[in-house]
Amino acid sequence: MNKELFKKLCMNYNKSANKELYELWNYNLRPFDDEEVEEALNIIVGTDKFFPTLSRILEVVKEVVKNKTTADSETIVREKMKKHNIHPEWLDKYIENDPIDEETQNEYDDFQDFLKEFREL
Repeated sequence: MNKELFKKLCMNYNKSANKELYELWNYNLRPFDDEEVEEALNIIVGTDKFFPTLSRILEVVKEVVKNKTTADSETIVREKMKKHNIHPEWLDKYIENDPIDEETQNEYDDFQDFLKEFREL
């Protein structure tokens, strides 16, 4: 966390910038990129009414990292699918709108009956 970002956060909540607090936060936030910390602080400023605790900041930063990682993973999967000429857009729509055939529906109903009987034992 850079000093300017810390000062802006303190100003937003009418707090005086405290050197010890900055050093503690900076120490605990050092594993994260400045962009991730800044994004987390922007979220906090937009949602939290009171000055955040270190644990609150860490919670939001970890969520930001998790979401970024998930988005990156999805991008990689989509690129690989595109490379192999797999188009999930049409695949999803086809499967989603594909009706269940009568045999599959009967098997599903039989299974539901079995579960009901099993639970009654």
